[in-house]
Amino acid sequence: MAKISATLAILTKNSGKTLKSALESAKDFDDIVICDGSSTDDTLEIAQQYGARIVPQDLAFLKDGKIFDYAAVRNQTLDSAKHNWFFFLDSDEYCGEDLITAVREVVASRSEGAFWVNRKYVIDGIVIDCAATYPNRQMRFFARNSANRFIKQVHERIQLKDGVVPEFLPGTTYIPFDPDILAIRRKWDYQIAVAAGQARPLSPAGFLWGAIQTTKVSLLWLFRLARNTLFCHGTKMPLKFEMERHYFHFRLLRALWHEVRF
Repeated sequence: MAKISATLAILTKNSGKTLKSALESAKDFDDIVICDGSSTDDTLEIAQQYGARIVPQDLAFLKDGKIFDYAAVRNQTLDSAKHNWFFFLDSDEYCGEDLITAVREVVASRSEGAFWVNRKYVIDGIVIDCAATYPNRQMRFFARNSANRFIKQVHERIQLKDGVVPEFLPGTTYIPFDPDILAIRRKWDYQIAVAAGQARPLSPAGFLWGAIQTTKVSLLWLFRLARNTLFCHGTKMPLKFEMERHYFHFRLLRALWHEVRF
């Protein structure tokens, strides 16, 4: 079958353990861009096996060897893309076959647009059907002529051009979820540090607004958790991971409080 005339972009840093699965699931893309942060494992060797082009992460967007401006690094991949259609994937994720089929159909029939992509967690090879954070969707697939640039240093997203209305793409990307709570906290602690640095300095009113928004999200997740407990008949996200999300919010607010300037 012919390759898909679209660019796939992935950010990597010592991602050898998961990258092969990601690339195997998306090997039908004609153009693959790996934006790498000086990997020392077999990441680049795996990328080359799949014909990927390697773009070094700009040191201006890194701090102590880690990305602190994710939007800027994503924009490196956007600038390196050969095709109008662009799909980005994390190095520890993989695409379902139904998603690849949907991408192929869009590329073959359209020249503009943007699409939300559904995401599901996987723990020890088991797909999680019900989680408080579902629906988990991100705008991962879009035409470059329908978008501007990636924005936000952390939890980056693509900014669409005025008048572009995103649609939903059939299919799913899968996110293997690390069962090690401490490993999850280390990963999220870095995100918290980047978010706090981005907010600095923070006014009391800004902190209050952030606290209200964070509390609203936690309350929504608690409602969904109760609903799933009563009515979900599929595989549920373990409770300890559901509660870790709320602990994340607590730690985020604590970090933001330290940035408040009266």
